[in-house]
Amino acid sequence: MDWKKHSRTGMKAAGAMGAINLVIVGFMMLVGYDTTPLDPSGVEIPVPVFAIATVIGGGVVPGLIGTVVWTKIDERWEEKSRLIFALLALILATFMTLPFTNPRVPTGDAYVLTAVLHYTTAILGGWFIPSFANAPKIVRAR
Repeated sequence: MDWKKHSRTGMKAAGAMGAINLVIVGFMMLVGYDTTPLDPSGVEIPVPVFAIATVIGGGVVPGLIGTVVWTKIDERWEEKSRLIFALLALILATFMTLPFTNPRVPTGDAYVLTAVLHYTTAILGGWFIPSFANAPKIVRAR
């Protein structure tokens, strides 16, 4: 496994996913879903901290881990690997979103906000990671 290539692919996907998720957070807050989830002490997370957590939790972590998972899936199931990877991402998003599988899931507007972010991260990861991993190399003449 070429870790240098995979880390570059993961960071490209992470940057794209984090940026798009940040735009989605901004849009949802403009629309009225401006209640952020509670931290473990029971206090609402400040918006700048939630934005940073969105970039890390909705971009960097899934981008890097997803690239390794994608590589393993693509090695084993070449033809069906995109479908399997997308389904795995959606299943993980569902487990993170449902109240009976995640006891710390927020309520009210914060639930809608986090559910949208979980599913957009899954959809974007299922799209960007395989695309960036299989992008053809551009050869430039000197």
